[in-house]
This record gives sequence, structure tokens and C-alpha cells, in this order.
Amino acid sequence: MTIKYLLPLLAVTAITAPATAQPGRALPHLLVYKTSGNYSKLVPVELSADKTSISSYPSPKDMANNPAPVKLKHGYWLSKSGISTRTAFLSISIKEYSNLSAPPSRTELLQKVKDKSPLTELWDCGVRGSMTEKELNALIKAGNLIDRCSKVQ
Repeated sequence: MTIKYLLPLLAVTAITAPATAQPGRALPHLLVYKTSGNYSKLVPVELSADKTSISSYPSPKDMANNPAPVKLKHGYWLSKSGISTRTAFLSISIKEYSNLSAPPSRTELLQKVKDKSPLTELWDCGVRGSMTEKELNALIKAGNLIDRCSKVQ
């Protein structure tokens, strides 16, 4: 059985904000991940299922206001902007990208992809606001993410 998560790259909610449902609106999820390298300062994009094209990318203006991921224990990161199994990272920094007047074409973006499969682990830990960074770090340190989170990848 394959589970797919399509999460917006730029949905931003503070981790400590209370999670209140609004009719017709999906709440952003608390996503914890590990990568094969340090991509924390690079621009995330979403690839097509076959990883041959860019299906979603942020505008440079959005990246200027987009919070960077939070470093957690043991090489894990907390996504503040959304991430999925189809996330890739560009070889351009968030700072450099946010200074562009317009995004590059999808073809140019694809040429700038540094790694098409950077995620080594991805965990969905429920709705944002359901756990604090301190609680996440305690689970990670104890090796117990599985107790409160669902492994996506």
C-alpha cells in the first residue's frame, strides 16, 4: 500500500500555535525528516512522481518570509514550510533565491536540483501544535518517534 502526502511547500504555522479546525480547511502537519546532507539553507521544490520535472516551487518573495527548518537532535529537522516524499532541493540558497525578481523557469529549476531524493526519513507527527520541539527531541533521543508519529518514508 502506498501512502502519498501532498503538502504545500509554503504553509506556515508556528509549532506552538493551537491547532483549531476550520470547516473546509486542512490543518498543516508537523513533519520531521532526515536528509542525506545538510540542505537547511537550500530552496525546496516538489518534483513530479517520476522525478523528471518540477511540479511545484515557491516564488522568491515567499522564500524571503519563509522560516527555515528547525534543527532537532540526531540529524533530524522540523519542517516549517512543508515537505513531502517528492521534495528535492535546489543548489541555490534561500537567501540568493529570495533576492531574485522572478523565479527561474521550471527547466532552469530542474537543472539546479542538487539532489532528487534527499530524504532518508520522513515522519508525520500529527497536526502542528500537537507537540513542542522539546517533546520531539525527547522522542528522537529515546528512539521513539514511532510512538507518536507515522513513518512516511
